[in-house]
Amino acid sequence: MKGFITKAATIGSKILEVLHWVLALMLIVLIVLSAAAPSMVNDFLTNAGDGLDLANLTSGGFGVSVVGIDGSVNTTALIMFCIAAFLGMVLTAMIFRNVYLILTKSKGGSPFTKDNVRMVKEIGIFSIAMPVIGFVMSIITRLVCGVEVAEISVNFSGLMIGLVVLCLTQFFAHGVSLEEDVEGLL
Repeated sequence: MKGFITKAATIGSKILEVLHWVLALMLIVLIVLSAAAPSMVNDFLTNAGDGLDLANLTSGGFGVSVVGIDGSVNTTALIMFCIAAFLGMVLTAMIFRNVYLILTKSKGGSPFTKDNVRMVKEIGIFSIAMPVIGFVMSIITRLVCGVEVAEISVNFSGLMIGLVVLCLTQFFAHGVSLEEDVEGLL
């Protein structure tokens, strides 16, 4: 059972990493299209996007409305949202990358290595960075696009998870030093 869970987590983390990288690339394409051909993006989102709720786009605690008063798409707000979502996708992809590497490097050996300590610490830092980026992007969007476009909010779950993971890093670091002490005795 333990081997199955580890294999499933390894495969799942790699799939989610790749998915987030693909989504990040798609957001780059949308940013470039929005900057280069805003009328085309506006036409597509207003005509073909009947099922899209453009009034309330959210990503990682950052919320923005990209529909103007006249019903057209606010391209600047859309670009700001895509930048925030891109940064969130990259950080999430890096988290899943680190999970995958931890699982593969720990296979058959001890999880208490300096590389694993570094990667767990990075997971904590990335988790804390996501709500911070959302908060900063909401302030920047309000300054650039106006107060009615973006709401300022912070998703505290990322902060809490990041702090817990950083605390766990200390236990992993202690495990590394204990293993080094034991190896020194042999």
